[in-house]
Amino acid sequence: MKIVTKIRVTTVIILALSWSLGRYANPAWLWIGAFVGVNILQSAFTGFCPAETFFKAMARNKNAGSL
Repeated sequence: MKIVTKIRVTTVIILALSWSLGRYANPAWLWIGAFVGVNILQSAFTGFCPAETFFKAMARNKNAGSL
């Protein structure tokens, strides 16, 4: 799976979880969704996405153990 696809899937999961918890548990959970939205917006302008850095690091660690 490409990194862009992983980022999109992760974003949708976090937003859905944030909405569900905000709706049924405590409205303060909606702040996580707002943070994710702002992060996506800033990455559109700057090209820097922390999730991309995370997934690239995970791929490096996965490949580091193999010979």
